[in-house]
Amino acid sequence: MTYDRSARATATMRVLCAVIMACLLQISNQAQASPPYQQTNPDAYVATGDGPLRLRAGPGLNHAVLDLLDDGTPLAILGRTSDSIWLEVRTLDQLRNGWVFGEYVDVRINLNRLDTSSGPLNFRALISNISPNAHHIYQQGQQLGNRANVFAKVGDSITVSYHMLQPIGEGHYDLGDYDYLQPAIDFFSEADVHGTNAFAATSVAAQVGWTAAAVLMPKFADPSQCQLNESPLVCEYRLTQPAFALIMLGTNDTGYVPAVDYQHNLERIIDISIEMGVVPVLSTIPPRTGYEDTVLRFNQIVRDVARRYDIPLWDYHYAMAYFENTSLTYDGVHPSLPPRGHDDVAIFKQANLPYGYVLRNLSALHVLDALWQQIVLEAE
Repeated sequence: MTYDRSARATATMRVLCAVIMACLLQISNQAQASPPYQQTNPDAYVATGDGPLRLRAGPGLNHAVLDLLDDGTPLAILGRTSDSIWLEVRTLDQLRNGWVFGEYVDVRINLNRLDTSSGPLNFRALISNISPNAHHIYQQGQQLGNRANVFAKVGDSITVSYHMLQPIGEGHYDLGDYDYLQPAIDFFSEADVHGTNAFAATSVAAQVGWTAAAVLMPKFADPSQCQLNESPLVCEYRLTQPAFALIMLGTNDTGYVPAVDYQHNLERIIDISIEMGVVPVLSTIPPRTGYEDTVLRFNQIVRDVARRYDIPLWDYHYAMAYFENTSLTYDGVHPSLPPRGHDDVAIFKQANLPYGYVLRNLSALHVLDALWQQIVLEAE
């Protein structure tokens, strides 16, 4: 059986699990320079004996189930509700975030030292696995002439949309409580990208309706900008010389592309990125109405690929699922707009946060801030 292991008072401490973490997956791809980076000392483990534990998008039974955690799964604890009934956690492979019912977790730290975080979404937790390997790819890219203050956008209609990041590039934004993101915006606004800056630029590697295969196919490349037999992905990297790429593809694949083909195409995208010295930041895809199981299956592929290649993961799906009632538009596919529409997609006040493109922009800024602070600044 699968349990949320519903709330009940207990005075008995569970015996701490003697869990030995599984050996890291052997990395066979030559471009991978190091094993996956992991926290070595778990804060807690999923307790044994009651079956898989549901990982939820928020602190409560009303939030969507994101995954099932096996007995003994090692965890880092990111936050808690004020009563410590619900814990915000990340699995130690750093690729799954969410909330679990605290009674069914064997805790090894003092929870009273943690901040309570029962309300707002923790945007910093959406980016993970900025590993030594990511630093290595970045350094290779610098030797190839890639520009530290440039990122590329790779994706489908959710990425090419002028709702995504363009208002930030045009100066139409209000960070509100997130003003600590301003230095990263300044940094990534400096370079010329397609005649503007990286935020406002229209990428030749993102287009409406694209699957993961499309970005690899020369027939979809812009003939006015790309060379003969050049794929949109390689073309964008050649034109912009980015240090980083924000990659989200798969929503259109869920309708008809076999999972094995999706994985193959995703791996090829990562291979090309690494070969060209571009740090690929792989994003989970958002929910899609009517395709819930397929989305979960494809997002597991995304996480597995990010883990095997030891590259950063952006968990956009988690943010969307956290606000599952408001984050999708009426078509059940695309992120929603706030009440005032496009004008507010980069106005980060609390009332706008439950909407899909606001979540996309604010989470993307946290990704870029983490890349800037943890890779670029550390390399100087």
